[in-house]
Amino acid sequence: MQHTAAELLAAIQNGKTLYIQTATRITPITARTVAAFDRAGVPILKTGSDGHLYMAQGRRYVDCHYANVVLR
Repeated sequence: MQHTAAELLAAIQNGKTLYIQTATRITPITARTVAAFDRAGVPILKTGSDGHLYMAQGRRYVDCHYANVVLR
C-alpha cells in the first residue's frame, strides 16, 4: 500500500519513526528530523503529481517509489 507524505508525516508527529530502505542505506526519519528540515524551509517528504513518495536529499528530492518504507 502506498502512503502519502501527509499520512506518513502525521504518523511521525504521533511518535512513530519512518525508515526508508534502499539497496545500500536505511534512513530513519523522526519528528526531530522533520523539524530540522522545516526550519531549513524544505519539506522532508512530499507526494509527487505521479503519486510517488519523494524524500528530500539536500534541496533536491529523490523518488522513494521502489524503496522499502517501514513505519514503526
